[in-house]
Amino acid sequence: MFWRNWIPPELIDDEQVMSEDLINLRDWVIHHRDIDITLPLYIYEYRVLLSDIQMVRKEPVCTWKEIRNDIDSFEYSSDQGIYIYKPTNREMKKCLLVGWMETMLWAFGKNIEQFIFPIPNQLNNITVPVQESDQFLKNLPLDTSFILLQNFYKKYFQNIRGHLLQDKGNDRNWDVFVPPDLWFFYFLEYKKEPDHAKKFDPIPHELKTIKLALNNEFFHIAVANFIAWQTFFYFCHCQRKGIRMKSTIQNQSMISEIKNLPENMQHVVYQLAENPSICRLNEADRNLIDQCFTILPKQSRLKRFIQYMYHREKIARQCYFAQRKKMKQDAFKQLLREKWLNFVQYISYPWVPAFAGQAINASSLPKDDHTWFIDNGQVDISCMWKGAIGDDPAYIYIKWIAKINTVFEIWVAFFNPETKRFFSEIKLGINLVGNKIIMSNQLNFDPINERWAVSIILKKIERNAA
Repeated sequence: MFWRNWIPPELIDDEQVMSEDLINLRDWVIHHRDIDITLPLYIYEYRVLLSDIQMVRKEPVCTWKEIRNDIDSFEYSSDQGIYIYKPTNREMKKCLLVGWMETMLWAFGKNIEQFIFPIPNQLNNITVPVQESDQFLKNLPLDTSFILLQNFYKKYFQNIRGHLLQDKGNDRNWDVFVPPDLWFFYFLEYKKEPDHAKKFDPIPHELKTIKLALNNEFFHIAVANFIAWQTFFYFCHCQRKGIRMKSTIQNQSMISEIKNLPENMQHVVYQLAENPSICRLNEADRNLIDQCFTILPKQSRLKRFIQYMYHREKIARQCYFAQRKKMKQDAFKQLLREKWLNFVQYISYPWVPAFAGQAINASSLPKDDHTWFIDNGQVDISCMWKGAIGDDPAYIYIKWIAKINTVFEIWVAFFNPETKRFFSEIKLGINLVGNKIIMSNQLNFDPINERWAVSIILKKIERNAA
């Protein structure tokens, strides 16, 4: 994957995640290219399609540092205060560039399919004059930009492994020429002039530079370079066909929608624009936002903005609980690691089987299974358990399949997931496939009446072991 997808999986298909048009694009790409571009489109929508709401801010946001600390903070009001999730600005930049590229290709295909203008095999196949240097990469040879274009297309669109560019030189940063509307939304600075601007015929407007770090933003450079070349090929096509390009971004202003609202709703919307976080609104203002959402028409961009704000809160909420869960799991692992410090090679996160520690009315025994993925392998485990009946003790019947390359002793550890009380450790052996019945006197707990969790442990084989 070319980016780290931090939208929780359960929210990817949420109806609030994106506008209908972008969902159509996302679904087309999944079907035809087998890649999920939800995250880049999610960032693109707020940064570009919903950007005019930011014009009401008293202090327009200018730098990526400010964006990370303000616009792109995802907030949730937890029982411990405001939880803030902040994606890295490098990831945000990458997603904006990819989102722009994907929507540009969708526009080329008239919003029905994506269309990529064919990339020539050789430079001399380009019929329109190009420059020997500065062609989309400032102060760099034409060959560098063209090879990067070809390699990026193979890697990203054809899933062919390989380097984007073998020889990158020693510069710290590269300046990439991009279309002026992309430059505008990349910086969201309304008066600042670019470091460099240049005309590339037959593109009718000057392209402007964005500066990207060579060591950790080279993928960004490749995307921006691809956008510049496809824009160039598009205007070459338009010149041959006598077509006049229309802007791909034509939005009705959200400001006019706000002005048509009752005054009290206007106040809350402006407040949300200044501080884009639903959870920081008081209860009365949140109710007003709910009412505003209800009265706005379906196609309203302001309605979509409010919907987007609610979805951001959902993301922050999921991230908050995921973090809390991981902290608890890490605490369990630390307890186990301290007990077997000298021998343990791997300790899994604890797993709580469904109905563990509960008496249920069922014709069959309670059963559940789980898979832990470890380095270069996995361990599958299945548990079935029964309470004591008469003189027959309670037990857990456990089956395992370990798909690992190195020989270890396989153990299981049982403990209470709520109190963290340790119950027992049971050796399963070195066989990669097996089963075992563990009686309650070995378990040191009743699997029907006490809450329990289990972890897989891989230990070194002791040399003096029999």
